[in-house]
Formats: sequence, C-alpha cells, structure tokens
Amino acid sequence: MPVSDYLYHALRKLYVMGELNLVSKQAMGAYLEPLQAYMVEFCPEEDKELLRENLAHLGDVRAELAAPVLNLHRSQGGESALAMDDPSGSAKTTVHTERRFAQLVERLARLQIPAGVGSDQGGARGDVLSQLVSVAARNSADSEEFQQYKESMRGAGMASTMEDVFRSLGRRLPGWVLPAAAGSEAAGATVTATAQAMQRIVTLEQDPREAARRFQELVQAAIEQHNQGSLARAVTMLDLAGLLLAEKKVDPAYVQAFREQAHEKLDPQRLRELAEDPGSHFLFRRVLGSFPALEPDGLLRALQTEERRDHRRLLLALLEVHGAPARALAAYQRNLLHILRRIPRPDDVATDTELQTASRLSALGHPAILAKEAITYLGQSRDERAERALIARVTEYEGALTKPGAAGSDPAELVAVLDRAVFALARLGTPAAVRAVVNHGLKRLPQLGNTTARLAALAGVDLASDPEVVERLVEAIRGELPHRIFGFLLKKDDNLLLPLIEAVSSTSSPAVKNVLADIVQRFPGEGFAQAAAKVLAGADVSGPQGPAAPSASSASLSGDLELFGLPTLLQNLSQSGTSGTLTISDPVGEEIATVDLEGGKFRSCRAGPLHDEVALFQLIERPTPASFTFLSRAESAPPSDPKLLRDLVPLFFEGTRRYDEFQQACALIPDYACLRATGTKPTPPPEEDDQALMRTLWQRAGSGAPALECEAGLAIDSYRARRMLAHWVEEGSLEPK
Repeated sequence: MPVSDYLYHALRKLYVMGELNLVSKQAMGAYLEPLQAYMVEFCPEEDKELLRENLAHLGDVRAELAAPVLNLHRSQGGESALAMDDPSGSAKTTVHTERRFAQLVERLARLQIPAGVGSDQGGARGDVLSQLVSVAARNSADSEEFQQYKESMRGAGMASTMEDVFRSLGRRLPGWVLPAAAGSEAAGATVTATAQAMQRIVTLEQDPREAARRFQELVQAAIEQHNQGSLARAVTMLDLAGLLLAEKKVDPAYVQAFREQAHEKLDPQRLRELAEDPGSHFLFRRVLGSFPALEPDGLLRALQTEERRDHRRLLLALLEVHGAPARALAAYQRNLLHILRRIPRPDDVATDTELQTASRLSALGHPAILAKEAITYLGQSRDERAERALIARVTEYEGALTKPGAAGSDPAELVAVLDRAVFALARLGTPAAVRAVVNHGLKRLPQLGNTTARLAALAGVDLASDPEVVERLVEAIRGELPHRIFGFLLKKDDNLLLPLIEAVSSTSSPAVKNVLADIVQRFPGEGFAQAAAKVLAGADVSGPQGPAAPSASSASLSGDLELFGLPTLLQNLSQSGTSGTLTISDPVGEEIATVDLEGGKFRSCRAGPLHDEVALFQLIERPTPASFTFLSRAESAPPSDPKLLRDLVPLFFEGTRRYDEFQQACALIPDYACLRATGTKPTPPPEEDDQALMRTLWQRAGSGAPALECEAGLAIDSYRARRMLAHWVEEGSLEPK
C-alpha cells in the first residue's frame, strides 16, 4: 500500500469522530487543519499532490455513519500507485461506492414504510434496500464484512434473514431472460448487478455448510418467483444456482438432499399451466432442468410408481415439455407410448423397437388404457407393420366380444379399444386399412357396438381408387333409405344413414354423386338429404365449420408482452429467421412502439421520439404492461447497406446493462425526485461529451423539475439522462430538495 492511503485512512477516522459528535466538531476541525498540512509534508513526494486533492474532499463522503468501515479507506486516484498490485481495479471505485452507499442510506432515511407493508417490500424502500444489498454484496471482501453491512442496514428496515434478502433481490430482477451465449444458458445469469449480488452472497461464505445454506435460500426464493408467476425471474435465479454448482462454488455433497426434494415446493397448478402453454416451454425446460426429479429420467422413474391419475397426467405433460430427450428415454419404457406419439420422432431414430413394443401392448389381455395408447401410436405410424398390427387387433377384439367370457374383460372396455383401433385404421387410409374398416362397419353386430357409426372415420379419405369398396358403401346407403308404402314414407334410423354419407363425403366417384343426387331429389327436407346436398356442394358434413385461414394481412403472432419480456420475444423471432414488424400497444390499444426485423436481424425501432437502437434500449429500460402483435411478411431483398441489419444479442446485453444501471440510478433519484444546485461546479459524467445536452438537462434539474420531466422530450434514453443526474448528485453539484 502507498503511504498516502494510510494517511488518508487515518485522517478519515479522525474526521468521523467529529461527524458522530464523539468530540466537538469545531475542536476536531481546528485539530485536523494543521494535521493535514503536516501529513502532506510527511507524505512521499510522488503522492503529495494526490493526497492534497483527496483531503480537500475529506467531508464529501459520510458512509461511516451507516456502513461498516472497509479494510482501508482508499484515496481517490490511489489506483495509480497500485496498478500492479490491484488488477481488479477495486481501489478505483471504493470512494464512488462509499458515496453511493451513503446517499442511498440518506434517501432510505427519508422514506416511510407504508402501513401493512413489509419493510423490505414497500415500493421505493424496497428498491433502495435492494440496491444497498447489491452494493454491499458486490463490494464486501468476505462474509464478515458483508455481515457488517447487513447489520448497519437492519435499523433502516433491512430484511432479517438471508432468505428475505434473496426474496427482495429476486423481485428486482428483470422480467426477461437474456438469450444463451457461448453455448451456455447460464451465460447471461449474472449480467445484472442484482444477480451478481446474489452470486456474491453465496460465494462470500467460506464455510461450505453456510454456502450450502445460502444456495438453498437462493433456490427457495426462485421457487417462490415461479409459483407467483414470474417465470423469467425464476429462470435467472435457477440458472445462477446452476452456475454456482458448475463452478464448484457450492459443495454438491451439502446440497444433494435438498436438490432431490426441492421440486416438491413447486406449485403443481403452475406447472400444469406452463406445460399447457407451448410458448413458455423454451424457458420452462430450464426450470425443469434445475431439479433432478423433473429431468426426463427422474420423471420416468416417478411415473412407474405414481398411482394418482391427475399426477400421472402432470408427469406426462412435463415429459412432453422436455421433447426429444424424453422421447429417447420413453422408447424403452413399456407404458410411455403417450410420450412417443406426442413428441415427433427424429429422422435418425429407428422405428423397429417402438413398433414392436406398441404392437405387443395393443394385444388383448393388456389394460384397456394401455392398449388404447398403443393403438393410437400405431395409427400415427406410416408403416406396413403398424397396418398389419391394427387389422389383427380389430379381428382379435371382435372375436373376444362375440364370444362372451372368452377374454375375461369388461365388454365396455373392449368396445372402447375396438373403437380406437377402427379409427386408427381409418387414419392410416391405406387400401388394406380402408377395407378392414368397411368390413367392420358393415357387420352390424350389436355386441361390437355401433359399427356403422365408425364408418364416419373415413370422411377424409378418397375411396375412388377402390371401386369395390365404393360399391359396397353405395349399396349400404341405398339399403338404409326410407321406403314409401301407399304414399307413406317409412323412415329408418338416420343414425345409420348419416355415417354412411360421411364415409363417402370425400370420394370423387360418379356412383357416389349419383346416389347422393338421388337422395336430394327424392327426400327434400330430410336431415340426411341436407347432408347429401352439402357433400355435393363440397361442404364438410363431419362437424361445425372451423374458422377461415388467416389472411396475409392478419397477425401471425400476438400475446401479452409481460409474459415473455421483449428480449425473450425478439430472440425467439430472431432464431426463426423471420421478417416482419412487431407492434407494441398499451392496455387500451394505443401503439407504443414498433420493431422491424428482417431475416431475424434488427433493422429499426421506433418508440415515441426515439429511433433505432436508442428506442430499443428505452423499451428494455422501462418495461410497461403491454400487448404485442407480430405481422410477418415475405422476406424482402437484402438492403443495399448491410450495416442496416444488426444482430440482436449484443443489443440485448447492452440494453440489459443500461436497464440495470438505470435501476441503480432510480433508487437514488426516482422519477418524482426534485433536485437543486448546491453551488459546486458540475463535471461531465464519464463518456459523455454532448455539451448542449448536458446544459439542457442541468438547467431543467436546477429549476426543480422532477427527474422524469427533466428527461422528457430529449433524444436520449432514460438511462443516459438518469446517469447524468446521478453523477451530479454523487459528486455534490446537485442534491435532493
């Protein structure tokens, strides 16, 4: 350490005694004045000017009144003497950190806790407390120092337990998840200062048991976010937990038992809702992957012993969310055909084992619920072996039903399985399958149920290629038509005639058209005649008409932006390589902004008076309740200037950095804060060189306008404006009114 830092530290310690009124301020001031001059003379020549400059600001920082004493108070600029010994640059930011901490404490002291609201949840107080914790965690050298910070904040309303601390920090995370970077989904987990603080709280603990306890509290807070509907925040925290394990910051041996049981605290209803929402699956999979019991192999093991039907359905739904990994495991499980048919089979996966398993489980003697799943799977398999197996099952179940007691099963269950098998054959639509369906449908044996009604499953199949089948169905239709005797119409059961008409409704055969035209002419006004007329007119008679296909100008995607978060939504659109315009609207339908994509890349953005990247950053920095509509379009020719198109991922990371720093500045200077000049000359913030902009903002702030009004109408995003105001408050040229 350079000598100047020791001198600065010692003089600060003395100065604080006067600030705390431990001795008379006047007496201490009189004592320090000659002492400072003596210390400058004592200081080595190369550090004298630096010490003079910092002693001139000795009274600017009063963090000792609320914060613990750091190991050493570093003088401003001390980093120049420590550049080789302090590669992290921590010395450079110590004074700035102390100033911000002290000013946050001062603001916290001015805020009141609303009645009935917990001290760490009270809106603005919660924001300030979270920033205080963030500053303390990221700048503490060890757990003892962090504990000193925590104790110093307890009287100001700091949460009493670390679980409360994680809970409070979790509520201040962004409502979106940054896209995966460098092949790691957790790569963006620690981008924000709040997430870094969470990580630091765990890693500060040297005792592995204490670190494990902090880890558990982090995961518990993430589970609460999930249960309360904040999927993105839960994912960020769970990604962070996974990162701590991957980097071996937490000993797995101390958290293994907790991880195996932690999933039990997840709300089952919330799990069901997310499983039923395909749009959330890309994030939801990251939640499931954080708990061993909810990974594919864990779900499969649970499914083997789970007896509750509703919970079995939930387990199957969660397996479906996992997609291909779950399917690969399910292929070797006897009772998971539901997964095999719900998740598409990859092209490189052989069907032999799956078909053999499904064929075996569809046979007579297996539970009906299992047989139906196997038959449904076979009906989705475009394979001759599936066709042969289904035809064999129809014959097998028909034989069992016509010989009561032969199968030893409930006839109602056998009829249900037979019904499923006939429908599966009709879905295959092959010549052999169609003939088997027609043969079954025309048997009309009461033991088999309503076989004629099952013929309606052929409604989507053109039977014209098999004249024999067409002839049999036409004859069956004629046989069911009413007869006239002495001028009276002797009606038959329409429930038999209507399925036959449906069976030929997609068949382009003269014989079919003739019989239907004859029906329309001979039996006007009858229900079956109206069905025949619809078939002749080309209408669908199998059920209510569905909605028309969306026109080219209709929205191709829409929803609640708060559920996705703008970065997450744009990342999904980007990955699909789509072109189109995303329109963001407020709750009453007024347009807020538009984002234009081309080939999955960012082309332009407009939000009020802001344009392009700045407009996108503004949307990220100030998320508001809104809905979105994405209208896709055919990709246009590439722009003449390739610089017009930019990758979205770097913009997301920059936008999130600005969001994070904007939140830090807002904790110090909220939207409603009014400021006034102190008489100290303002200096430009780092990397800010627009003199006209700074002059305008300074004049507005000096006039006493609220911070939100100060930045209104400026051609910059909120982060940039609030950063300037925070800089001037921290340096003392502005102060809150």
